[in-house]
Amino acid sequence: MFSGINKACFDETTLVKKGQTGAERLPKWLNKFIGFTEILGEIPLIAPMLINKLTILIPISSICFGFIMIPAAYFHIKRKESKNVIINTSILIV
Repeated sequence: MFSGINKACFDETTLVKKGQTGAERLPKWLNKFIGFTEILGEIPLIAPMLINKLTILIPISSICFGFIMIPAAYFHIKRKESKNVIINTSILIV
């Protein structure tokens, strides 16, 4: 959620300063799109726990987020950002 809010609210320069180097050299609209989809993707992780309904969405959403980490890790490998690759891989494993 933190990453999504940052991408939805801040520009490329601010994101890079905050350590979100994946936003660098991407079109502004793509960063915003990624940010909003990350925020929307969190809703099925949080809402079912709060309302105690549709809990099947929790593992489905978790698996989808895990799959997103594969291209994210590849993207950071190409940029030689090992710290971010480790983070992406860790999220995928979880």
